[in-house]
Amino acid sequence: MEVPVALIVAFSIELVLLVTLIISLKYRRSFIQHYPQLERAYDYMMIGWFFAILARSVFLSLDIRDVGNISIDERIYTIHALGNILFLIALMFLLAGWLNIINSVLRRYELIPVVEFGAGEMAKIKAPTGVYICNNRRKAYALFLRLLHGRAGLIISRTHPAQIKKELKVEKTPVLWITKVEGEGNIHPTRLPYLISLLVNFMKKDETNKIVLFDAFEYLALENGFEAMFKFITTLKDYALTNNATVLLVLEEEFLTKNEVALLKRELPLIDEVS
Repeated sequence: MEVPVALIVAFSIELVLLVTLIISLKYRRSFIQHYPQLERAYDYMMIGWFFAILARSVFLSLDIRDVGNISIDERIYTIHALGNILFLIALMFLLAGWLNIINSVLRRYELIPVVEFGAGEMAKIKAPTGVYICNNRRKAYALFLRLLHGRAGLIISRTHPAQIKKELKVEKTPVLWITKVEGEGNIHPTRLPYLISLLVNFMKKDETNKIVLFDAFEYLALENGFEAMFKFITTLKDYALTNNATVLLVLEEEFLTKNEVALLKRELPLIDEVS
């Protein structure tokens, strides 16, 4: 007996749903490693696919019954109701996952420029705009504190915010923690576009001069590759120049190759002293 086209389509839909679920399970770990903030959304959508498969299985049994290949109980309305309920559950989970994705993508950690130390003699120190390499972490921290007077500061670091604030003796200055741990103000190391967006918005926020301490280059280069980080830093430099901001880039050369260091120094000047 010739199989109706409708039944072939029904089987095809079931197969596509099943393959989609299998692929989702296969790549779940890799996806979450890159986008940990979307873990819940991913799981919601996988559950949604699962219930969609169950719903399609119920309706598929009705399609087979219509062909007359098997005998199914006459309680057709009950089977239809079960299929619709399962499909509704599937849609609810898919919707929850989609809303979670939208929320994660559109939600932004807003950086508010705050002047930690008011105007005074230290505030008269002029700082060149752009991105400058600091080879010594301790000197970079000291210079950042000097330039923080009369300026809105921002710290980007691999060190926990509470620890670095204690070390620098600052309270109001925001800290972006580069980490794979989720939390407010925490930035996953692979989210470079999101990080540059935060920095640019911070620089453009108001007319206050900005000073940024960037102490996470090596870790970000390890996670994203040097080429990606070089493009990131050159983009940041251009925005700093056009928005009257100074970025102190802490650089530990021993973690980079000679060619990488040479390339950075050709693009970015060293900052030995600010007068």
